[in-house]
Amino acid sequence: MQPDSVPLKTDQNPDSPAFSAAVAIVVAYLQKTNCSEEQIVSLLKNIHQVALEILDVENSQSRSPFRREKAEPAVPIKDSVSDDHLICLEDGRKVKSLKRHLRSRYNMTLADYREKWSLPDDYPVVAPALSRKRSIIAKQVRPHSARLRHKSAS
Repeated sequence: MQPDSVPLKTDQNPDSPAFSAAVAIVVAYLQKTNCSEEQIVSLLKNIHQVALEILDVENSQSRSPFRREKAEPAVPIKDSVSDDHLICLEDGRKVKSLKRHLRSRYNMTLADYREKWSLPDDYPVVAPALSRKRSIIAKQVRPHSARLRHKSAS
């Protein structure tokens, strides 16, 4: 197939993931390689077409009837909370605090996590022992705040 025989789809949004990926690849390639204007256009068309095909395959796989509808947690939910750690239902990893783990590893918020696993709003996101330790430290750092609350209650 001739490189110029692959048409660049004009119905694609220039901000689409396929087009953005194609441009990034071509720009990186051109930093190391000298090409004519025709070669650049041809290269962009070809890479854009491949990117569209990859996205199409990914989209068709996500609609596959063989894909499980309900995800299975890595551990039973009732076993995911212990005094000194929590076990992430996504990957089974033992953590002291879920928020950072979920954000960095899965780009997931606590609300997303609770919704996905049908967890109650009071499901702990910090290991109980760590929560108690933080509470003690906070009371030691601000002993006057407890006195102020006590005086205002009188």
